Amino acid sequence: MLKLTTSVGKGAPNQAHDVALVQAALANIPASSTSPFGQKLWTRGIDGRSSPDFEQAIALFQSNNRMSNSGRIDPFGPVIQALDRALPPDRKGLAVVENCTAVLCSAMNVSSINQTLDALRSRTLLPGPVAVQLADVVRNLHKQNGLVLRPDGHGIDQQGRLVQKLAFADTHWMNGSGQFTPQAPMDKVGQVVATLRRRPLPALLEWHGGPMPFGDAPVHAVQRVGNMIGSGGGGSGAMVLAVRAR
Repeated sequence: MLKLTTSVGKGAPNQAHDVALVQAALANIPASSTSPFGQKLWTRGIDGRSSPDFEQAIALFQSNNRMSNSGRIDPFGPVIQALDRALPPDRKGLAVVENCTAVLCSAMNVSSINQTLDALRSRTLLPGPVAVQLADVVRNLHKQNGLVLRPDGHGIDQQGRLVQKLAFADTHWMNGSGQFTPQAPMDKVGQVVATLRRRPLPALLEWHGGPMPFGDAPVHAVQRVGNMIGSGGGGSGAMVLAVRAR
């Protein structure tokens, strides 16, 4: 289900992440049943900015679905529900991270997420209670934002403490033109990581923010060079986060 935090469109607060999510949805829905070459309701890119064209695209969707063409969509209202139903099956997992315009689509279902969490608990070298808290963090990130993180090896920080590295997995990212790619756009990765690192962690965990030795190259908590590190069990190849025990 598409999740809005506030309303978008005409006369709405239009937070960037909510606008980006609706733009992404409209970019995957035909403008009409007779649209030439499958033209979509939104073709002006995913930038999180409201505009008269954006309001008109919403109004056209509403008109196509015999709804009042107010040009506005409210959280939990009939329009956002209709928008969700109109998405193609492979786009039902559209999600966005708050305070970002990074739109993603996860192919993971509940069963797959549980397998990922089991793998995290069994593959990490972090102490048991720490591993449990880390699994809770990963579960909540998927539930709230559709993000899937998998363990991607370990490192040692400058104080000699063990660090668990995490990579995006089984996720397609929408680029600025509205196309999905398994490689996270670099600017979007930066947005997501900066947002996540502002979130508090459970008592036994902390974000790792400095360089640490790993193989032949320095690895950072924010690693945006996809070909430097292996994808780690289905990840995108872009290292995004690293955590350690306090």
